[in-house]
Amino acid sequence: MQEASLITYLISYPRYELFIELTNQIFWDGYAENLALENPAAFQLEYAEFLNDFNY
Repeated sequence: MQEASLITYLISYPRYELFIELTNQIFWDGYAENLALENPAAFQLEYAEFLNDFNY
């Protein structure tokens, strides 16, 4: 999956927006988007942990 299509795919999920907001508050604005582009595997791991932690 290409980088831009990964972002487009994930934006379609409501929990993704919550994940973005949370990481913006914890780290810095754009953290999750930057991670998704630079290291998709790490992004997927962090997003999966977020979903698992909140039982989504």
